[in-house]
Amino acid sequence: MRHFHKLLILVPLGLITLVGCGKTEEATKNGVKEANQKVETVAKSASDVKTAVKKVAGEGVTGLVDAVNKTQAAIKTVDFKTAKTEFKAFEETWEKVGDGIKAKSGKGYEAIQKSAKEVSGVLSSSKPDKDTALKALESLTKEIAALSKS
Repeated sequence: MRHFHKLLILVPLGLITLVGCGKTEEATKNGVKEANQKVETVAKSASDVKTAVKKVAGEGVTGLVDAVNKTQAAIKTVDFKTAKTEFKAFEETWEKVGDGIKAKSGKGYEAIQKSAKEVSGVLSSSKPDKDTALKALESLTKEIAALSKS
């Protein structure tokens, strides 16, 4: 009889423990499943951002190159008024794509930014120098080309 009372206490406790373990295991499986779904979502988002940056940077590079080429052509004919207008197109494109390029290549961004300031400074002077402007544009072209390869 003594052992019977102990069994009456231990058997229900054992059953409760088993039921509780099953629920814990189920909760753990659900937690792992949810964590995996979140990881997949984050990975997909990161991939989408990377793709968007590549797209923006790629399209932006084309626009930047076009604007630089037009600016260079105007400077070669010593038409600084047109060169300033064409370089404004470069600056407008740069405003749109600069952040995407910065995310892709911080060093490339800084180099382009520096070269663009040089060109802008030359074109903004009261008497722009053709050779200095062409040299600054050449530097800018090299920086953009280096970005395209990365």
